[in-house]
Amino acid sequence: MQRFGFLEIWIKWIMECIKTVSYSLIINDEPTGHIRPSCGIKQGDPLSPYIFIMCMEVLNTALSNATKQSRTGLGIKINTGVERIPCLFFADDYLLFYRADQTNYTVLKHLLDALCNHSGQLVNYHKSTLTKKCYSHT
Repeated sequence: MQRFGFLEIWIKWIMECIKTVSYSLIINDEPTGHIRPSCGIKQGDPLSPYIFIMCMEVLNTALSNATKQSRTGLGIKINTGVERIPCLFFADDYLLFYRADQTNYTVLKHLLDALCNHSGQLVNYHKSTLTKKCYSHT
């Protein structure tokens, strides 16, 4: 959040919201007990979309920087004279573009692992799909 220019007081407030979250169930129209999640906020929490957007922006920046390195194979080129597009985001899904080889897979896996380690998010590999598309130049 510091890299996005948030003031320390804002970061402290947001982190307090994440660290001290608890949920209460309503049973028969009565609030019952408090449940403290074992790790951070969950999907559906009002802060969740904003935290997710910041994490995805970090991933996008890392992927964009990687595409600028010569011959990385990351990203897709849609026209001459424009930068490669490393990914597209759709709500909580994203498409990553890269040349399918071991070197690019290793770079991409390293970037995803770094994001997971810093954000606490996890990639669900059971819901992930790898698709190989071949295009011919005409």
